[in-house]
Amino acid sequence: MTPIQQLMLGVGAAKKKYIDQVFHIEPRDGDNSSNKTVNTGEMGSPDFVWIKCRETSYDHLLYYKMHGEDSGVAKSLHQDSSVLWPDSDHDLDFTSTGYSIRTNDGAQNANNSQYIDWSWKKDPDFMDIVTWSGNGNDSQTISFDLKAGLSGFMIIARCHSHSSDTYVYHHKLNNGSGDLNRYMRWGSSNGSATFNNSGNWDVDENALTFKAQKQISGSGDNEGLNGNGRQYQAMIFAESAAWGDNADQKIISTGNYTGDGGDDVKVDCGFEPQYVMVKSESDNSGSWSVFDHSRDMCFDVKSPRLAWGDSGAENDNNYLGFTRNGFQLLSGGWHVNRSGTKYIYMAIRKPDGLVVSEPTAPSKVFAVDAGNTNSTIPAFNSDFRTDFYLQRSDYATSGLWRAQSRHQAKKFLSPKDDRTLEAHGYMVLDSNHGAATNFGSNDMAWMFRAGRGFNVVHYEGLQNNNDNYPHYLGGTPEMIWVKNMNTANKDWMCWFTGDTDDGDWDDNYYIQLNKASQKYGTGGVSAWGTNGNPHNATTFRVGNHSSVNDQNQHYMACLWRSIAGYSKIGAFTGSDSSLTITCGFQPSFLIIKCVNADTTWGIWDYYRGFDMRAVFGSESNAGHSNEGTISRTSTSFTLPGNKEDFNDNGRYYVYYAHA
Repeated sequence: MTPIQQLMLGVGAAKKKYIDQVFHIEPRDGDNSSNKTVNTGEMGSPDFVWIKCRETSYDHLLYYKMHGEDSGVAKSLHQDSSVLWPDSDHDLDFTSTGYSIRTNDGAQNANNSQYIDWSWKKDPDFMDIVTWSGNGNDSQTISFDLKAGLSGFMIIARCHSHSSDTYVYHHKLNNGSGDLNRYMRWGSSNGSATFNNSGNWDVDENALTFKAQKQISGSGDNEGLNGNGRQYQAMIFAESAAWGDNADQKIISTGNYTGDGGDDVKVDCGFEPQYVMVKSESDNSGSWSVFDHSRDMCFDVKSPRLAWGDSGAENDNNYLGFTRNGFQLLSGGWHVNRSGTKYIYMAIRKPDGLVVSEPTAPSKVFAVDAGNTNSTIPAFNSDFRTDFYLQRSDYATSGLWRAQSRHQAKKFLSPKDDRTLEAHGYMVLDSNHGAATNFGSNDMAWMFRAGRGFNVVHYEGLQNNNDNYPHYLGGTPEMIWVKNMNTANKDWMCWFTGDTDDGDWDDNYYIQLNKASQKYGTGGVSAWGTNGNPHNATTFRVGNHSSVNDQNQHYMACLWRSIAGYSKIGAFTGSDSSLTITCGFQPSFLIIKCVNADTTWGIWDYYRGFDMRAVFGSESNAGHSNEGTISRTSTSFTLPGNKEDFNDNGRYYVYYAHA
C-alpha cells in the first residue's frame, strides 16, 4: 500500500506523541496552603505522582490515580510501607489539569520548604500501571498494555493492602544478562538476588504478560506478589522509538554500566536526560539514587541526590552530570560509581526539539521580565521552565551582563567578557515558572525554553578539526554561541547563517559576543571545521580552535533556528534611510550585530520599549539609550537610517527576532 493510499484510508495517521505528555517534573516551594494545585501542562491528569521534600527527612509519598477512582481522593503509599496510608493528612486529588495537594503537611506543602514532584502518565510506548488480586497459587499471569515487541523492560511491583517488600525487575540484571529469575528490592541497599523458588518473572514482550510469583524473597505471603486475597500493583516501563513528529525517537533508556571509582565512565542513553535513577546490583552497596535537571544541578561539581526508600533530605555531591547524550560519573562513591561494581539505570529524556510539540504561543518559549525581589524563585517570571537566560543588573545604567543555563546551578558566564564560570547565590533555575531569586525592579532577564527553536548543549572538547555533536533542535541551527566554561581568556564564539558582505558564512568566520568587533577569519585554525556546510538538521560542528574545542574542556553551546510565526534569524544590508525587515510577526525581542565593522551588539524588547537600545556583551558597561525608535507591524520591523550600530549604508548586519 502506498503512502497516499494509507493516508486516504486513515492508516498511519496516528496521533503524534511527545515527552511532556507522559512525564513532568515540578520543583516547587511549599506555601502552607490547603488544596494547593499543580498544573502538569500537556500531560493533563497524571496516572502517578511522586512527592518528596528536598530539605527535611520526610517520607517519599506515592499516589496512583486508581487508588482514588472510587472516592475521588488518592491515598499515599510511603517508601517504608506497602499499605495505603489510612489517615487524611497526606491525601491528594487528581484533576483534569494535574493534581491538588489537600493538606499543608510537612511531607507535602510546608511553608518555606522545597519539594520535588515527579508525574507519570500511561502510554503503550512508555509505561503501564496494572493491578491484581492475589489468588494464592504459585504464580499468576499478569497482562499489561504496552505495544507488542518492545524491549528494555523494567517492572516495579508491590502489595498495597499488606506490608511487604517492593520487587523490581530490570532487563540488565546480573551483569546485563537480564536473568528472569533475579530481582531487586526497592528501598534496600542489597544487590540483585535469585528467586527463593524455581519461578521467574517470565516477561513476554509479545504476549504482554509477566508472572507474579507467590514466593520471591522467602516463603510467606508477605515475601512475594501473589498472596491469597492481597492487592497488588505494578508499573511496567519499556523502550520504544515512537516519539516526536516522525515517531522515531526514544524517551526512556534502561541500561547498565560498570563503575570505575573515578570520572571516566560515560553512559550513552542516546539523548540528554532530565531524570536518572541508578542502583548498584552486583554488591550490597548504595541506595536507589535519583537525579533530575530541575534541582540545582551543575555539570561538573554538583548533582543533588535523593534516595528511593530513604526519607533523608537531598544531598549535594559530585555524583554525576548530564551530558548531551547521557550522563557521566564525576567521582568515586558506592552509590553510583564504586570501582568494579555493576549498576542498572533508568533515564528519561529531556524535552528537546525532537520530542516536544510545537509551542502554542511565543510566550511559552520566550519571556522578558524585571525582578520582583522575591527571596524564593522566581524573581523573574515566565510561563515556562527556563533553560537559559540572559540577565542584567541595573540595566538602565552600567550593570553586569550574566548568562546561565540549566546545569550551571548558582553559577554564571558573562557575555561581556571572556571570564570562566563564577558563583552567584541568586542564580537558580529550580522552577517551572521563571528564574533566580532576590533581583529587583532595576534588574532584567530575557528567558528561553529549550525546544524546537532553541537548545543548550554541553559538550567536552576533543580538539579535532571536524567534531560533530547532536543538537536536538529538529532542524538546522542558524545562530550558535559557544563558550568555554572551564578556562578564562576564551572568547564567546558566534556563528550565523545568511548572506553577508562576502556571501555565506564559511568555516573560517566567527563573531565574538564579548567584543565590539567585526567577523574574523581564523586562518589555519578553524572554529567550525572544514569541508563546508558545518551544521545540519541533526548535528553542529566545531573545529580545532581552542575557544570551541580544546582537549578535556567543557563548553556550552546555545543554538537557535527560525520557527515560522515565532522567531526569525536573518541578515540585511544597511541603509542611510529607514529599512523594513519582514519577519512574519511583530517582534517582542530583537538582537542586531554589524559583521563588517567594529560596532557593539544591540538588544531591544517590548518591556523597555523599542526606542531603547541596550548594548549587549561587547566589553561595554553602557546602559540603554534612545538611538531612534524601531517601529513594528504585525509582520515586520522598520529601522531608522544612518545608525552605524544597526542600520548604516555599506554595512552588513545579522539579526535574531522573536515574537
